[in-house]
Amino acid sequence: MDLDIIIFGATSFVGQLTALYLRETYPDLKLGLAGRSQEKLEALGIEAPLIIADANDPADMDFLAEHARVVISTVGPYTRYGAHLIMACAERGTDYVNLCGEAPFIRQMIDQYQATAHETGARIVQACGFDSVPSDIGMYELSRQAEEPFTKVTMVVTDLKGGLSGGTIASMKESLAAQENPDTAIHGKYSLCPDPASEANPGGQKDMDIDRTPEGWAGPFFMAGFNTRIVRRSNSLLDHQYGRELRYTERQKTGSKLAAIALAAGLGVAFKAVTTDGPWQRLIPQPGTGPSEKSQEAGHFTTVHHGITTTGKHWATTFRGNEDPGYKGTAKFLGEAAMTLLATPDHTAGGILTPASGLGAPYIARLRAAGFTISSRKLV
Repeated sequence: MDLDIIIFGATSFVGQLTALYLRETYPDLKLGLAGRSQEKLEALGIEAPLIIADANDPADMDFLAEHARVVISTVGPYTRYGAHLIMACAERGTDYVNLCGEAPFIRQMIDQYQATAHETGARIVQACGFDSVPSDIGMYELSRQAEEPFTKVTMVVTDLKGGLSGGTIASMKESLAAQENPDTAIHGKYSLCPDPASEANPGGQKDMDIDRTPEGWAGPFFMAGFNTRIVRRSNSLLDHQYGRELRYTERQKTGSKLAAIALAAGLGVAFKAVTTDGPWQRLIPQPGTGPSEKSQEAGHFTTVHHGITTTGKHWATTFRGNEDPGYKGTAKFLGEAAMTLLATPDHTAGGILTPASGLGAPYIARLRAAGFTISSRKLV
């Protein structure tokens, strides 16, 4: 059994959407579907080889890595279920993508498997969901168009409508809990960079803050704590092409200063509630659940990266999608990331990579073809 792509976690909410997207968009693709339950895999009704595999069985994970050119994993929380598969792919030289938004886990994978993946040529590309494709690819495209380094970039979420699945919330809970554990917590704005101590830190990069941006008043974006670290890792892996002393932040447009203050206060309470036991936990969606088809169709998002270059020029890059960013949008992000790796076997060296450093311009072309708008303009 030699397959182009295997989706591990094909019966998960996002896994199903990704499988359907790839089968419908690329009917000739040699696609395999993997998961723990034969019954659930068969119920998908997708014509593809079915593979029974357990995330905590190293032999099962090695089988997936051996029989695919690219593995997509939607099985989270990755802190619990992700390490064996990344190890197998790193050791076998198999390309891999996931939608991990758990910074402590990514740091662990960097420390344990960066050297192995680099040696075998395995491209392990993480964070290929809504966190952090618009952030990372938007920054990459901004830099590509400006062709000079930046001193400051602020990504502003100007429009966002979409639901959260139980799996996404479970991963957020796992990541927040890991940050509260002194044995697993990572600290610092550059904690995902290859050598955090060597990075310049110009300051002014608070995640939980409010700002008056070119889009108006904005409060903190709830994914900023993770996204900003992915962007900084990309900058480091790309030889600091964004700017060695870049100040990078993310905000969500609110319209007024009062609303920005309220958003900042509300996010603090929400993050605490996710990790604290109580009756409200019954209101949180459980893993395997997600928004309805109608809700997904009604979803949309727009992000704008505003950057000031070292010579004072003002550039802006807009990234827009017309579907729920966390689900149908993420299915496209994941699927096209895997297709990019499949189509460009020699594009980058192996390692623990980011969307920008591992996929780059070929990925942008595929995202545009998939219906996303990614455009840049010089303002001053």
